[in-house]
Amino acid sequence: MTTPSESGPRAGTNVLREWMPDRIVRLMVLQQLIDAGEVEPITAEAAYPAVRGEPYDAWSADGQRFNEDIAAYIDDTPVDAAMLAKVTRLPTDPTADLVFVIWPHFDGESDEFDVTDLSGLDRLPALAELFVAVHRQVDLAVVARCARLTAASLDCRVPLDLSPLAAVRGLRTLELVHAENVADLAWLRALPELATLRLLGDPQTLDLRPLLDMPALGSFALLRTAFAEGTNPAVLTFGDNAAVLAALFVRGVAVEMR
Repeated sequence: MTTPSESGPRAGTNVLREWMPDRIVRLMVLQQLIDAGEVEPITAEAAYPAVRGEPYDAWSADGQRFNEDIAAYIDDTPVDAAMLAKVTRLPTDPTADLVFVIWPHFDGESDEFDVTDLSGLDRLPALAELFVAVHRQVDLAVVARCARLTAASLDCRVPLDLSPLAAVRGLRTLELVHAENVADLAWLRALPELATLRLLGDPQTLDLRPLLDMPALGSFALLRTAFAEGTNPAVLTFGDNAAVLAALFVRGVAVEMR
């Protein structure tokens, strides 16, 4: 087990820095290793004295900002390749406890913890669940190389090409948040095991006909959680899509609309 709390340089290497260019993804992985017992918990009470040689004060100015030196210290925690087999999921909350070590009173309103690059996820051989918000254009081909992935939730904060996900043949559950940034669903036809599909946001032009070619689909939800001015909340239930929804209902698919 790796212990991060000693002051000074720590023995061992962190393979994450070699394989994963996005520091927030590295912190996500490190948090999972902590949760799995592979790395000792990292606390502010230990990290700040180790880095600065003085006690941690949650009510100092440090509590109100991203502390780069503390982030670098955490990022230096030794992680070897064998540990990565313990990571089975990456959660929506990007770093859980670690975020509040780096920024003790983080209010969620800044972009320092945004994920901008998913490279290296395929170095997690047991990854089965991925929950991540994507704030910039990224290549999702790396996700397609996660051979054991069965569940994914992607918060599409920008328009994304989701077609590489067609290669994730074992995917059974998929949630797309900010679905207004999803251009089409045709690639879903390539997912023979997809049983649950959830679209959240304010999509206005999606063609739902590919859902008719998904034999394993048992549950579909279209939840309008964004309210852009001038959009029609019922637009996806008109025309061909209305026929699709009716056909899914007849087939026994659980359909939720709101």
